[in-house]
Amino acid sequence: MTRRRILPVALLAAGLLALAGQASFDWFGDAAVAGTPNVDHQIQRVGTVRMGDLPPRQSDETGRISIPRRSLDPSSGSDQPDSDVAVAAPTLNSAVPVPLVNFQGLTNNDNANVTGFTFDPPDTQGAVGPNHVCSFSNNVGRCWDKTGTPAVGVFDLEPFFLVDTANGFAGFDPVIDYDDRSDRWFGLFASEDGDTGVIHVAVSGAANPLQPWTIYNVTFEDVFLDYPHLGISNEMIIVTVNDFTFGDDTYTGAEVWAFDKDDLVALLPGNQVNASFFGPFTNIFTIQPAHQLSSSLKHYMAGFAPNNQGNKMRVYKVTGEPSANNVAITFKDLTVNSFSFPPTAHQPGAGSPRLDSGDQRALDAVWRGNRLWVVADHRCKPHPQDAIRSCMHLVEVNTAGNDEVVRQDFFFGMRDFHILYPGLTISANGTLYVAFSRSGAGATSLTAPGNPSAWYTARESSDPLNTLQGPRQLFRGRGPHIFADNGDPERWGDYQAAAVDPSDTNAVWVFSEYQLGTGASAGRWAIRVAKVKLP
Repeated sequence: MTRRRILPVALLAAGLLALAGQASFDWFGDAAVAGTPNVDHQIQRVGTVRMGDLPPRQSDETGRISIPRRSLDPSSGSDQPDSDVAVAAPTLNSAVPVPLVNFQGLTNNDNANVTGFTFDPPDTQGAVGPNHVCSFSNNVGRCWDKTGTPAVGVFDLEPFFLVDTANGFAGFDPVIDYDDRSDRWFGLFASEDGDTGVIHVAVSGAANPLQPWTIYNVTFEDVFLDYPHLGISNEMIIVTVNDFTFGDDTYTGAEVWAFDKDDLVALLPGNQVNASFFGPFTNIFTIQPAHQLSSSLKHYMAGFAPNNQGNKMRVYKVTGEPSANNVAITFKDLTVNSFSFPPTAHQPGAGSPRLDSGDQRALDAVWRGNRLWVVADHRCKPHPQDAIRSCMHLVEVNTAGNDEVVRQDFFFGMRDFHILYPGLTISANGTLYVAFSRSGAGATSLTAPGNPSAWYTARESSDPLNTLQGPRQLFRGRGPHIFADNGDPERWGDYQAAAVDPSDTNAVWVFSEYQLGTGASAGRWAIRVAKVKLP
């Protein structure tokens, strides 16, 4: 058991707001105070790896692993009356363009071939550097050049992140991002052994992801660290996680960790890496750090109210520098359109299981030039005469000055279909891009429009407020997704990705999930990787 310490950290609410019931925050670990170098190997540098030099998984086991979704509520139910459910905003007549590049990325077959196991959900992540496109999906990773030609073979993420599999640790929830200010790649991976949770932090030594990476571990005993996410700003690397207890999966709060970016880029020993740790915050579920795409001394984060029904979104600002021992977090609660858990999503075919469409959490966030966009899966009616579906809920916040104001707040849906697990980014010219999956009911066939399929959409800064352009299918799924025995709903998501190309900053790469096949391949998802660019 690690000691439980109270940190004298600052969490200041906008105006006179305070975090109810908490004047200070519990810290699991042995750091002295926020902002000072960690001690007792709380941050441990464990080694270096190369993508192309990883050993195969040392196991004769094979099988299927469906990872449960940990949430405040295990169901996808809602307390929101049907009469209060919003109708989606109209879609503009213009359709987004055909992709410039479009190829198949990682698949569940890659998991089977490399690890011996297939996994649900896909947990799709992707990032783009000067010359490479890289993707992590569940327990495997790969990089390509920008034509879609593989630059390295599919590799196992457990040896890449130096997971201690010999002592029973298993990995999940991968993250990858590229920072064009430091010309470095960053990655996250969680692992656990039933008693101890670890977040593995990977930092590349160069802009070329095929060069060596350095791996750090942050270890908490008796805490299941779930759903890690990553944000990168001028001075800091922000990591957020959800804490659960082992055994009964009780949610105990969300955490925010701020690492000194210069220390990680310099690949310093773990006990020389400055970091500030905040939380767990018990009255918010999932704090999503924004992808910070322009320069700022503030790092933005967001989260939705942690209940089945609400109309509040909390915006956080992280300021200061870990090396200066002055990191602080402030927040403001904003009123948004009422929202609630999305319903499970239909698939084609009589008796086909539904897809788990998630909960109320913020799925992705991006900030550029005083514009903060946040996206979630919430329920809406895509059309006044349609049934309630899983829809995309988009909120844009103007962060100019010392205040945050909602500028756009709307739902996007497609009549007769469900929208699943959107991920977003903003290009240099201000165009918002969103990657997502779509599914729906109907007859079963290889070409059924309701098969889980890969899509994207966008909106230019000059488009009318609260609208998106017509979406485009990247690749149609080839059947319903049926993975687990008696799995209903089946897992999907838990996230998808979009990333700006640093060599062509008005272009974006999207990473979107679709169903690979039927029959023996009914449990096989795949990722579509595409370069898209509005004129």
